[in-house]
Amino acid sequence: MSTLYYRRFNLIWAALTFIRQTLLFILKDIPVSEDDIDKSGLVMTEYLSNLLRHSNGENEAVTLVLSDLGENIRITLIDPTLYCKLLKSGDSDWELEQGELVEGGMGLALIKHYFDDYQYTITQGKNYFSFEVPRQLV
Repeated sequence: MSTLYYRRFNLIWAALTFIRQTLLFILKDIPVSEDDIDKSGLVMTEYLSNLLRHSNGENEAVTLVLSDLGENIRITLIDPTLYCKLLKSGDSDWELEQGELVEGGMGLALIKHYFDDYQYTITQGKNYFSFEVPRQLV
C-alpha cells in the first residue's frame, strides 16, 4: 500500500469544498469512474458536515489520506472529534428511499447506501473513517 495523498487541515465549512475538489482531481487522474468520484465527494461531505454539526469538530485538525491498494483506492479521514456510536454500529432505521429529511440516521443511510463496506474505527483517540473505490480499467 502506498500513499497517494496526505494532508492535514482545520475543519471549517470551507474545507468541505476543498475536500470535494481534491477528491475530484486526484481520483480523476488515477482514473476512477465519474460515478465513484461523485459518490466519494458526497459521502465525504456528509461525514465532514456531521463532524461540524454534531461532534464539536469546528477547527479540529483533520487528515485526508488516499492510499493505493492496487485494484482499489482507499479514502480515509482521520479526526479527533467525539466518537460516533451510530456510525460504528451502522444502526439506522432510516432508508434512503423514504425521501423525507429527518435528524438522526439519514446521513448514515446515505453513507451505507453508497459504501456499505465502509470502515469506522477509533485508535489512540482518533476516529478513522474509510471506504474504497475501484480503479477504472483503461
